Amino acid sequence: MKHLITCFRGENGENIYYLNKAGRELAGSETIRSKTVQAGHFIMRNDAFLHYKGNEDWKNETKFCVDGVVTVIPDAYFRYIQRRHFLEVDHLQHMNKNQEKIERYKKLNETGVFQQKIKYFPRLVWVTLTESRKRQLLEWCNGLDVVIHIWDEIK
Repeated sequence: MKHLITCFRGENGENIYYLNKAGRELAGSETIRSKTVQAGHFIMRNDAFLHYKGNEDWKNETKFCVDGVVTVIPDAYFRYIQRRHFLEVDHLQHMNKNQEKIERYKKLNETGVFQQKIKYFPRLVWVTLTESRKRQLLEWCNGLDVVIHIWDEIK
């Protein structure tokens, strides 16, 4: 299979494989993948997908916008046990960017758009790398329905 795949080493020392041109042609895939610095982010999101198994309506990077007020693009939006969730993956993101994103979720919550449509605001799920980052995210998410996972606990 070596002639069908390409591999590179991830930051945790794991091998990350993807189809090369010959592999894509054999599989009938037109999606071109290549080495990316976002590989760790994608792997964390995939592990969250597996953790929240049974999500036939999982959607990556769906834009939610209230014109002139706020725009949020979560890493994923999905239903789990009859409840909607936003997923955010904190993989080496600057914490001030995470704080800004949380403020956008709070602003989205304040608009009441979700509450009018689905009767509640979706739960915010974070996957992060360390306990200290988890504590900081939890503090900033005060007032939101939030669950924060350490990546090692769900992979």
